Amino acid sequence: MPERLKINEGFLNNQNIDEVVGLNISYSNSNYGAANFPSAYALYEPYGIAFDKFGNLWAADAGRRAVVMYPPANQYNGNPATFIIGQPNLNTYTANPDSPIAQNNFNYPSFIAFDNNNNLWVLDKNNYRILGFKYPFGSGGVLNASWVILQPNFTSSLTGTTSSLASSIVNSFCFDNENNLWVADINNNRVLGFTANNIYSTGGAQASWVIGQPSFTTSAIETLSAQSLYNPNSVVVDKKGNLWVCDSNNNRVLGYSNPKSINPVANYLIGQPNFTTNSLGTTQNKFNLSGGYSNIIFDNNNNLWVYDQSNYRILGFASSSLYGNNQPNASWLMFQPNYTSALTSSLSQGNTLLYDNAGFFYAVPVSNENIVAALPNPYQIHYGYPLFLAFDSNNNIWISDTINYRILQYLDPTQNSYPYNCSTVLGQSAFYIQGVSGSNQYDLFYVNDIAFDNNNNLWVADSSGMVKGFQYPNYNQQIMQNWAIGGSFTTAGGLVQNGMTNCICVSFDNFGNMFASDNTNNRILGFAANSLYGNNSPNAFVVIGQPNYTTGTANTTQNGLNINTGNSYTENAGKTAFDANNNIYAADTLNNRILIFPYGSGFTIGMNASIVIGQASFTTKTSGSTASTFNTPHGIAFDKFGNLWVCDSQNNRIQKFTPPFTTGMSASVSITGFNHPIDIIFDKQGNLITTDNSNHRILIFTPATITASFAISNTNTSAILGQTNFTTVTNGLGMNKLNYPKGLAINPATNDLWCADNQNNRIIGWEYTHKATLSNKYNSKYIFYNE
Repeated sequence: MPERLKINEGFLNNQNIDEVVGLNISYSNSNYGAANFPSAYALYEPYGIAFDKFGNLWAADAGRRAVVMYPPANQYNGNPATFIIGQPNLNTYTANPDSPIAQNNFNYPSFIAFDNNNNLWVLDKNNYRILGFKYPFGSGGVLNASWVILQPNFTSSLTGTTSSLASSIVNSFCFDNENNLWVADINNNRVLGFTANNIYSTGGAQASWVIGQPSFTTSAIETLSAQSLYNPNSVVVDKKGNLWVCDSNNNRVLGYSNPKSINPVANYLIGQPNFTTNSLGTTQNKFNLSGGYSNIIFDNNNNLWVYDQSNYRILGFASSSLYGNNQPNASWLMFQPNYTSALTSSLSQGNTLLYDNAGFFYAVPVSNENIVAALPNPYQIHYGYPLFLAFDSNNNIWISDTINYRILQYLDPTQNSYPYNCSTVLGQSAFYIQGVSGSNQYDLFYVNDIAFDNNNNLWVADSSGMVKGFQYPNYNQQIMQNWAIGGSFTTAGGLVQNGMTNCICVSFDNFGNMFASDNTNNRILGFAANSLYGNNSPNAFVVIGQPNYTTGTANTTQNGLNINTGNSYTENAGKTAFDANNNIYAADTLNNRILIFPYGSGFTIGMNASIVIGQASFTTKTSGSTASTFNTPHGIAFDKFGNLWVCDSQNNRIQKFTPPFTTGMSASVSITGFNHPIDIIFDKQGNLITTDNSNHRILIFTPATITASFAISNTNTSAILGQTNFTTVTNGLGMNKLNYPKGLAINPATNDLWCADNQNNRIIGWEYTHKATLSNKYNSKYIFYNE
């Protein structure tokens, strides 16, 4: 008999986030880095990746100063890593973990490989060394390395041109079939070879072979030949035991059948017609490898794959074509529509984007909406940046997409045709999540305020300088915003009738018209409801706070505003609210007052306010902490009885004003004890909900609690979101974390609570109606019921 679980209503203490709009779901990384948001689910600058003999996927997470591991069972969308080396655990980040240099720390680990005994080797890039960790690795965490190559000991970070030291840039190394170690020493224009017996050393191992130079003490760019190298960036061994080198600045790949000597001659050549040419090109048999992070790898069938960085593509060469000097053509191509294209991820103006189910976008001219080009999704691969490749046992290719903080899997590219289907993402929760904030149609940038219109569409004021709209009902699943007001998706419009410079707040009046605070220009613009949904840069029908659409000065007058705080990340100046008669109430933040503009028969340009609260007259702006004064008021809202509530931010309190409203009136209720309250709303049950911004939390109070003045405590607060309890103050990125929360809104259709999670660059929501056991709410073995 299925277990019966009650359906609950209301928000729970420390309730997990249920819905997300914008940058990420709740465990995806952001541009603040692993130091602030370490997580088993997140990656921060993943570089080299490799599979061990058990099928575990390992990644050098350079930004976190660690190496993480995903077992086969977790190599699916959004799954966490389960093992870490270099940090105490997967959810912590140690400050300055690389100082001083020691046996158990990294300074930007950027490449990894396994030797024939499954020992893990890590390129500790900024310490100019390779560390070896003996298998098995125990319980992980901060482990001592067993061996070090390219340094005399575990505490040195020397560079040089000798048989035991390398230059300041090494990007790659590999082990051959006999367990010899080969290191691409880029700035010394050579590859060093260490015998298998010599690598298990605690320092000072001497190389036995050198490729690209006549001796161990030279580093010059030799005359172009079958023996020279110019910035070799990557080394790899094929299934036959041949060593291959990506000779980057010579735009070629060289193969050596017998590399174990001093300055050997290359036997095989890819990318050039002969050993004395090094021209670049964008064709089926030429490269542009000089970007700095081009690299090579072999798949399970001995096909060679080349990341042609400056041409923004990956080329695959069939094994049968490799063993000659005939400049073979590539057999496979990734991330370009043809062999002569070198398209970047940018789009030409006048195009919008549509996505298919495989995660690829189509550039669509807005005028006729015909599909004109099919390209890889720019959020699939961040072109021109470090990409590292690995193949699993099924010949699926895995790509470390460094700048997007994730690892992507593509099914066997020799068996699939363009466009390739990206099947798995690790380090982010979805393919379209970039992992950094931005001013475009996909990301949100320091989200400030949110509001729902009369059609239940969600609108967002973020620091890109405009208001962006997400269409109901799919805004918690969408990739792109649908509409932009006050500018394009990439550029704010400025001081004009249809533009804004920096929009902090958004709200809707009783008729569905939008009012947005253009803070830099000290004005509030009204946009008609019927003009919002066409991306046609609608003109405002009214401006409040300025005499016309081309002035933006701050004033302390009956018709002026002063809301340019200069800090869009922590302020919600210029917030508006509307009473039952559609009168507009504006938080004139830097004038330390609330202005009331009467609706009458409609709003007019440059109109005068009729009442001021917080000041004795329209010409004063003194801050204060009495019942009749404010210090930088922000959020304002009406309860169902018509009372006006104000977040008196710098006084760390919320004030209630009871109608009728008069100039200079005093508050009737004061709630104190906050740390910079920013916004305030009421849900359908009359609960007061506020963002306690600098405490990184949302507090909820019942109607019975807020009838008289009080100081907040754990006994009179009905629920806390963003903190585990009333006394903790931590910010972060997670299922129940906030980072300077700002604007609030209630979804009128569901009563769900939504919040602008400002410095996490996202909008998050909590479900009002949920099951008693949240973790099992979609499990069919339970029957849910209402009382």
